[in-house]
Amino acid sequence: MASIVFKLGISSSDAITVRPNFDYRGGKRKIQTNLVTRSGRGYNYKWGEYLKFYFSMDYVSGQNAAIVNSWWSTNTELLFFKQSEYPVEYGLLEGSGGFFLLEDSGKMTLETSYSTEVFSVMIISNNKPFSQFVKPLNYYYKGEINLEGY
Repeated sequence: MASIVFKLGISSSDAITVRPNFDYRGGKRKIQTNLVTRSGRGYNYKWGEYLKFYFSMDYVSGQNAAIVNSWWSTNTELLFFKQSEYPVEYGLLEGSGGFFLLEDSGKMTLETSYSTEVFSVMIISNNKPFSQFVKPLNYYYKGEINLEGY
């Protein structure tokens, strides 16, 4: 079974783990101009595109909420890590280049393969990402994070 871990930080060494709710969305957004001439012909000019991610989070510790809020208030350039973890069963998939690893005791081991995608992003929002408590608890926060690539 595959699992995905999301991290957000200035670098990989100080990144915090984020656990998005089920409303996680990611994709690209086009920068485009649509023009119509006098004769009625339409022209679309695509100038570029950028990445966009949105998700909400619940039960965020006060420490992590303060860190994310400080990144938002200072317009910090961040890295968004999306790490996928897949168990690799060696020798079972044709063309995988895998093999069984045998220990001295003769037991087979199963290794895990990781792939990490890294995106350069900033927190874009009109309001603080975390400004509400999760009721009735006053030490966990909830909020929304809107990331856009630069």
